[in-house]
Amino acid sequence: MLVTAHRRESWGEPMRAIGRAVARLAEKHPEVLFVLPVHRNPKVREDLLPQIEGHGNVIWCDPLEYGAFCALIDRSDVVLTDSGGVQEEAPALSKPVLVMRDNTERPEAVAFGVAELVGTDEDRIVERVSTLLTDEAAYTAMAQAANPYGDGHACKRILAATAALFGRGVPLPEFEPVPTSSKESLMISPTLLSARRRRCALAAIAVCLGSSIASVGPLLRPRPPPASQAPVAGPGPLAAKPAGGAQANDADPGQEPAPAPP
Repeated sequence: MLVTAHRRESWGEPMRAIGRAVARLAEKHPEVLFVLPVHRNPKVREDLLPQIEGHGNVIWCDPLEYGAFCALIDRSDVVLTDSGGVQEEAPALSKPVLVMRDNTERPEAVAFGVAELVGTDEDRIVERVSTLLTDEAAYTAMAQAANPYGDGHACKRILAATAALFGRGVPLPEFEPVPTSSKESLMISPTLLSARRRRCALAAIAVCLGSSIASVGPLLRPRPPPASQAPVAGPGPLAAKPAGGAQANDADPGQEPAPAPP
């Protein structure tokens, strides 16, 4: 399970409550590994880290580079965050998102059921995370909900729309969100769809890191089910070059600027 928390409005007691909630979840679900890329702001670390000490299934690290962070999302079962960008990224990988805020600038994620606002109440966080970790129906409802942020075919639509503008073609139908379980209607088998998504992710990460697809392939190696019982990987590529991870993308005065693209 991936956890990120950094927002200025959560400093102090709300951040400590988040830490206590993670500690309680770690005790309640010892089979689950909780991973926290922790913001470098001293105030965040001062409030959060003491609450999670002494739990063998809770690990924290410095912020990750974007490619490694996306790989971590892909290997997670649930995402608990107060970030804005993660609310878009996790649904693209069919990961339920619990948002530790009272409101969000991405209301469509909540409206479509891929994200849920849980605030910073300790008991509420423990309850909703536990439900997703133990209730298959509740998990599936969020993981397979329609993603309002796209289906991976924006490039084709842009090319077709540009061609139509110059009288050399017709535009493609506009994007309409469909549940993950309905992707068979795209005439792509679930296995092939997963393979294509993995290749696209590898290509994107390679561009971000300035590397070859072969060198970043291990970042997105498939996980054998059940995820909660999969062997825990060592630091490996996820710990390489810590530099501001995805939780640093929101325009928040309390966070570090995102690194410039290579």
